[in-house]
Amino acid sequence: MKILIIDNHPIVVLSLKQLVTENYPDAIIETANSSLDANNMLSSSYFDLVICDFFIDENNGLDIYTLNKKNGCFTGFLLVTVLQNVPIMQSALRGGINGIVSKETSFDEYILAIDSIINGKTYICKTIERMIANYELNKQKGLFITKRESEIIHLIHLGLKNQEIASKLNVSVSTIETHKKNLIKKFNLSGSSGLTKFISENQILGKMEF
Repeated sequence: MKILIIDNHPIVVLSLKQLVTENYPDAIIETANSSLDANNMLSSSYFDLVICDFFIDENNGLDIYTLNKKNGCFTGFLLVTVLQNVPIMQSALRGGINGIVSKETSFDEYILAIDSIINGKTYICKTIERMIANYELNKQKGLFITKRESEIIHLIHLGLKNQEIASKLNVSVSTIETHKKNLIKKFNLSGSSGLTKFISENQILGKMEF
């Protein structure tokens, strides 16, 4: 079995390589720390499994998956992520990705994911399963992100303060504060600092154009 690990953090690559080696001693493991290296390796070799972080560089894990899927250079693709944007994860699954695990999941669950994908099954870790279930429940209750909230998320990501956001959107500061309180409640966060941290950690939210 040939496996490619793609991650731009050397310590993560080392940990995953060790984990895979311990559980699949006969596996041939190669690594890449950039999308360019990953795409070059995938264009010249076949892999039974690709384990890829979502945030790599200017190209993310889904970009790598989409670009190389049509070339048939891998059988299984496991996306590893800290991302909490459920629509993007759902889109990845609809696009045929074989598995998604949270970067904070246990080593045991990583092995479960790898075993499942090798055996032709799709695997979603428990953390992300719960996230998707909560998202769908909140969606049914009408707790989805509005267009205005999306605009505010984008501007927070750019580093704008309440007054600047209000001026940009031509609304009052109190209106911005109300929207931010609603977002804090929807994401179950701890105040404005928690919201800023959440948007920073889930960079895709801030990079989306609304």
